[in-house]
Amino acid sequence: MFLYRDIFKKSFFITWKHKQLWFFGIFAALLSGFNQCSMSMKSMSEDWNSSIFSATSFFYSKVIATGSFWAKLASVFQRDPVHALIFTAFMLVLLAIFLFLLWLAVISQAGLINNGARILVGGKNETNTIGGGLKAGMKNFWPVLTFDIIAAGLISFFSILVGLPLIFLTIQADFSLYLLYVLLFVLFIPLALIVSFLAKYAICFVVLKGERFVDAFVEAYRLFEKNWLISIEVALIVFMIEFIFIVAIGLLFLILAIPYIFLAKALSLAIIMVLGINSFFPWAIIVGLILAIILLALCGAVLTVFKTVVWTDVFVRLVDKKGGLSKIVRLAARLRK
Repeated sequence: MFLYRDIFKKSFFITWKHKQLWFFGIFAALLSGFNQCSMSMKSMSEDWNSSIFSATSFFYSKVIATGSFWAKLASVFQRDPVHALIFTAFMLVLLAIFLFLLWLAVISQAGLINNGARILVGGKNETNTIGGGLKAGMKNFWPVLTFDIIAAGLISFFSILVGLPLIFLTIQADFSLYLLYVLLFVLFIPLALIVSFLAKYAICFVVLKGERFVDAFVEAYRLFEKNWLISIEVALIVFMIEFIFIVAIGLLFLILAIPYIFLAKALSLAIIMVLGINSFFPWAIIVGLILAIILLALCGAVLTVFKTVVWTDVFVRLVDKKGGLSKIVRLAARLRK
């Protein structure tokens, strides 16, 4: 019988017991974090004439902002090769880091699905190495990356279309714009969910069944068509669990931050009185932020592992056990009796 409590209970114990999966979870979580990544830069007291930030600002003002990119590029390299080379090297390093993290995130996603499925099928004593998961991820890197890019692109496109009326509403309030927003929301949000389901199932077909790209998409569509109600129910449960988890983590951070800051401030005052050193508190805050980032990364890894194992278990049950009945269908059958 297709019972959700068995799926989520089993996924929880697998996530907690098989902590080697957290390695994949840390990097697989980056796939959902790339779109939310932002960078802020503040003024610094260093020498701007020799800094990376100065080179970036100079290069932008002399090349990109003034147009004629390639002509200006050659001109800047001739007039000020030092700043140009610093900027170019900096951008190449950033690009290399981004591509490496993207590569690691994609293979971690595939490796997590592969190792999670082996544990689900092999039982609680099944063990998987990180190397085996990485090997499976590298083997399926390109199809998994392609499905991720297509899904992210389509979902972003649908989100932009839904948000367009809101832009015009900021200029002029019009009932027709409100109506258009509601219609687009009703139309495109379900489409975005369908794209997400298809991507999940297609990646599972590629990693676990060895299907080719097109065949994986076709099989994913057939699987979703037969089990769309189960997919929606699982997604709603996952969303509720994720919401509760995030709220709980937020409260935990607040609970830990208040006594930490109080203790750091007390120790700082004591050090000032005894030793006359006034730099303890800023360093304590920096250490606290580093610990918070580490804790946040671990929490994100655990949540990513749990969600991936849930969807992998759903996929295995639907494919290997030839589907199941949704909770709504089972409740309706009971009511008819």
